[in-house]
Amino acid sequence: MHGAWRGWTLFGAALAFALMIWLWPQLRTRQIKRAAEQIRIGDESRRVHQLLGRPWRDEACGAMFAGQPTGCTEEMVYAHPYAPYVPEYWIVYLDSGRRVINQSHLISP
Repeated sequence: MHGAWRGWTLFGAALAFALMIWLWPQLRTRQIKRAAEQIRIGDESRRVHQLLGRPWRDEACGAMFAGQPTGCTEEMVYAHPYAPYVPEYWIVYLDSGRRVINQSHLISP
C-alpha cells in the first residue's frame, strides 16, 4: 500500500508540473495582451512597469529589432514566456523623456 501511495503522489506531482508548464504561458500572455492595450502614447515608463512588470529586455532602440519610430531612444521588450522558441514580443518604444511614443506586437512565423 505504501508503494502505491508514493506512485500516485509522484503521478500527481508530475501532472501538476505538466499543467503548470502549459498554463503559465497562457496566463502570462493574456496578462501582457490586456496590459499592452491600456498603454497610451505619452504614458511614462513607470506606468508601463506598473502594467506589464519588468521587461524581458530594456535597451537602446534598434538593438533587438530593426526599425523604430522617430525619436526613439529606448525599447522595452516583453516576450512570450517561451521566447525565442515561441517568437512573440510586445515592444514599447520610449523617447528621451522616457515617455511612450509607440508600441508594437510582433509574431514571427
